[in-house]
Amino acid sequence: MRTTQSPMVIATMSILTVILISCADSEPTIPLPDDEHAAMTQPFDYTDYTKLLSIHVDEKGMVDYATLQKNRTPLESFIRGMGALSEETYAGWIEADQIAFWINAYNAITLKAIIDNYPIKKGGLIKRSLYPANSIPKSTASGKRTRSP
Repeated sequence: MRTTQSPMVIATMSILTVILISCADSEPTIPLPDDEHAAMTQPFDYTDYTKLLSIHVDEKGMVDYATLQKNRTPLESFIRGMGALSEETYAGWIEADQIAFWINAYNAITLKAIIDNYPIKKGGLIKRSLYPANSIPKSTASGKRTRSP
């Protein structure tokens, strides 16, 4: 079965095609910022962090925490660099760069928390921080005993 396009759709597609062809032949007219503004709006440099991850994370996404713990300086330097970022620079970024910054900050700080406490003992890092050793045990609805702060 053959369908026909309305004259309005054909006209709109023709106009868009002409516009796209004319844009392809012209140079972009994106204004270039001055040097001071360019430095302020550059996204954060993740080169060292990417290198660190390529060394300590395998193709399945598994982290070699023991090796990372022994070679923690690059991770700590990366986190310090993130902490030294100025508010003005951050404000000059587009939203996608700001979100990427916070995701990478969270992941890097999480890696540091793990290697600071590695190897994680039975009960885990979170359980130890929620339930101090001197807390009072109590039963839950499932019958498992937990500790009350």
